[in-house]
Amino acid sequence: MKVLHWYPNFLGGGGVANAVLGLARAQAEVGAEVAIASAEVEGAPLYQDMKQSLGNVRLFRWLPEWSLRAGRLVWRKIPKDAAGAIKEFKPDIVHVHGEFNPDNWYVPRIFDVPIVLSPHGAFHPVALRKSKSFQKNVYIVLAKRFLYRHVSLFHALCPAEAEHIGRALNVRNIYTLPQGPSVRVLSAIKEHMIYGDDHDEVRFLFVGRLDIYTKGLDILIEAFAEVLQRLNGEARLVLVGPDQGGSLERLRDMALEAGCAERVDFVGAVAGEKVAEFMSKSDVYVHLSRHDGLALSIAEALCLGKPVILSNRVGIVSYPEITSLPHVKVIPPEKEAAVQAMVDFARQIGELRVVGMSCREDIQRFFDWKRIAEEHLTTYENCIKGA
Repeated sequence: MKVLHWYPNFLGGGGVANAVLGLARAQAEVGAEVAIASAEVEGAPLYQDMKQSLGNVRLFRWLPEWSLRAGRLVWRKIPKDAAGAIKEFKPDIVHVHGEFNPDNWYVPRIFDVPIVLSPHGAFHPVALRKSKSFQKNVYIVLAKRFLYRHVSLFHALCPAEAEHIGRALNVRNIYTLPQGPSVRVLSAIKEHMIYGDDHDEVRFLFVGRLDIYTKGLDILIEAFAEVLQRLNGEARLVLVGPDQGGSLERLRDMALEAGCAERVDFVGAVAGEKVAEFMSKSDVYVHLSRHDGLALSIAEALCLGKPVILSNRVGIVSYPEITSLPHVKVIPPEKEAAVQAMVDFARQIGELRVVGMSCREDIQRFFDWKRIAEEHLTTYENCIKGA
């Protein structure tokens, strides 16, 4: 089977790009012929160069003839020769990733094959309401004509996202499969045998872009300041991820005002190998997003057997396989709940480490890219037969 993954922002890096890379590589490893189509992007990619880890996956790159921008929406003109070269790949199915991207509208015009669309959390109700809601509503109206009516199947990363897609687009042709962790993070751990180190303080970790509102980082900073007092200063908070619109400076000010600045480390954007190192040396992973899908960093922490505190607004908690784990605590994204959970986990850290490590094999099977890739391919096959 020939599979084309269409993600025009792939070369820019980031969470979705790494998820596309993980799925594409796994599908190639189980026997499919796989390619990724992406526009060329300006500036350096987020985290690291996406071209360096393609393995047996082919990459089609196209340089836009021109671009039109309306707020955060960007439409890039794909040259005819580039579209022709991608079409010559003759995929059996095209899997589109990410939404609110007019570049996706090219797919039904270029290919006459079944289309699968993974929005990657784009239709979360909070995401639709919080910013550019009018613009997003206009996009959906247009996309129903230019894209959605051509989509054979919508792919949701978790049961919660399946509900969000169905509600936003009034569709039922949805299937659900998780995504695995970043292949670079896991390969670094396996290659260098990174399992942590000895330290007296309890280390709390967050990995992701420093979007204060979406990721609930204001809640995390305020909660950590109180946790620090209740643990007699024997704790540290590490935030790994890129600045977003000046958020780093605002977060530093928040930590200073809360009185915990000396115990908060802002690492910035780092490559997968360094993420693995920080992840391995942490004690508790904390993710307090006000809305989120299935973050790669959560999967990575769980695959490492780390105790995890999660907001109930994160899509991954809609999997009972995750919420039933004894070392996973689900809370509302609120300061008081976060303080209590973090203090409780700090005081039970020895027991939670043992429990987390005992669950690793089951978790790794759940997030195994090979299993996920094979189930996607089976779904593709059924979709092609139906078409």
